[in-house]
Amino acid sequence: MSSHVDEAEFNASVKTLTQLNVACPMEYEGELEDGRVFRFSYRWGFASLSLGSPEHPDPRLDPKPTILAYGQDQDGWLGMSDFRHVFLRLLKRSQESVSEKGA
Repeated sequence: MSSHVDEAEFNASVKTLTQLNVACPMEYEGELEDGRVFRFSYRWGFASLSLGSPEHPDPRLDPKPTILAYGQDQDGWLGMSDFRHVFLRLLKRSQESVSEKGA
């Protein structure tokens, strides 16, 4: 998938984005266009996406964050293109797991 496609899809999905720190671990929080809040973290080659819900509006209380191994085991930072790509993969996985539970 090209970074241009990722950028357009990311911009259509994410309403707000705040970088929480400038060092490892890479952490962001924000709000999706559908109103859910999220928290993203990347450390030791693992990315996680926690989403708020009606039961747990604070994404830090997400009982089952979506996790993806990406990069090397010592990695703790992604370039913006890789960040968007990983974020979108995690978002799609989290939506798939929600629709599987509802089926």
